[in-house]
Amino acid sequence: MKTDNVFVLVIFLIFASSVLLVLIFGGSTYRRIAEISQDGSDERILLSYVRTKIRTGDVGGSISVENFHGISALSIEENFDERSFVTYIYLHDGWVRELFFENGENFFPDDGTPIV
Repeated sequence: MKTDNVFVLVIFLIFASSVLLVLIFGGSTYRRIAEISQDGSDERILLSYVRTKIRTGDVGGSISVENFHGISALSIEENFDERSFVTYIYLHDGWVRELFFENGENFFPDDGTPIV
């Protein structure tokens, strides 16, 4: 009878360790899948955002690529109430940033709002 108890205990320990291993490996796999999904989501959001900004500013000659303090930036010029404004979309410090300002003002890359 003592052998039966030991056998049952060994089977239970094997089952418990199997469950623990599945949970550990499953958690790391889930984490990787979630990171990949988040990266894909960020890319889709960024592409949709840039596409929308280009479509809204699609007036002859208002969209260009300019040098902004040594950084290539998508420049979208708009006019409101006879005043000219510029939106720069650029990559700085690992972030895609947007900077909206009145034409002629001087700003720096760190002043932009991080998007993605």
